[in-house]
Amino acid sequence: MPAPPIPGVGPAATAPWHASLYCVGVSEEEYQAWLDAAARDLEAARTLAEAGNCSLAVFHYQQAAEKRIKALCALSGRPALTRSIVDLLLKLRSLDTDVPEPVVRAARRLDAHHVQSRYPTGLGVAPEKLYDEVICREAEGWAMEIVRFAESFRSTGPE
Repeated sequence: MPAPPIPGVGPAATAPWHASLYCVGVSEEEYQAWLDAAARDLEAARTLAEAGNCSLAVFHYQQAAEKRIKALCALSGRPALTRSIVDLLLKLRSLDTDVPEPVVRAARRLDAHHVQSRYPTGLGVAPEKLYDEVICREAEGWAMEIVRFAESFRSTGPE
């Protein structure tokens, strides 16, 4: 069953797409639950990074970014089941959202670590042997690029 149309979204829209986020979609409580889950992942990532567990820290940075974007998709009335941040951002673009290219690039880099950071699948070596502090800091930067993008919608919308 297709999702209902969103007022203010589409080629003929006169308001920016994110303004319509406040009119339809999930409840404020569900949106907040997504934000809380993302915040817990971000906190877990930083704790793991400080402890030197870089592979799992990178996974949690990816999860934090994914959940922030899923919150936007859900609030727009278009919840998404994919685990790909790139796919989620493309979904937002299809709703006439301006998603800057640096945000999409950050998502491409993080998506590559969703499975690789946890499983030796196809690599033949345990992930913790492949990840270091440099990769961990890069992943944090990519995640924060996406988080800042997501936060910009809430800070510019109506109260």
